[in-house]
Amino acid sequence: MRVLRRSKRGPDVKRWQHFLIDQGLLDGAADGIFGVQTDASTRAFQERECLDVDGIVGPNTLGRAEGRGLVPFRRLRDAEVTPALAAEAKHLLALHHAAPYGSEYPVEVEGGRYLARLEEHYHEPGGALKPWGYHPGISLFAAVAQGPDEPVHDDGCA
Repeated sequence: MRVLRRSKRGPDVKRWQHFLIDQGLLDGAADGIFGVQTDASTRAFQERECLDVDGIVGPNTLGRAEGRGLVPFRRLRDAEVTPALAAEAKHLLALHHAAPYGSEYPVEVEGGRYLARLEEHYHEPGGALKPWGYHPGISLFAAVAQGPDEPVHDDGCA
């Protein structure tokens, strides 16, 4: 996940907002816009977790959130996309091609957990990949394996 802060937009912001809602720190719906309420909720999370309170979701804040249940994802490389994953991506694209870009769908294929995101794709005209030009496509992300949780101290900041 990229570093998140005020004015950022996108599906990763929406995922962060869902996490804050689950933590009881953000009211309302996740809209994918890191605005005033998301900033205040992020600061509340940082304060509760004894982190530097700056409203920025960087490595320390993200790491603590992962210890609290946030599942990080990374984009799959082409070589990692199996025929079964490609088939599922095509199926999802057929079902959701008219959905807004940034829409995300959980996928379980061959025992793995993935996230499929509808995005605008581009293929060079005349190239091997079709359709050429701009078009909706599915990008696949894998859940990052997490190590053992670090102990979290709930008895105040040291």
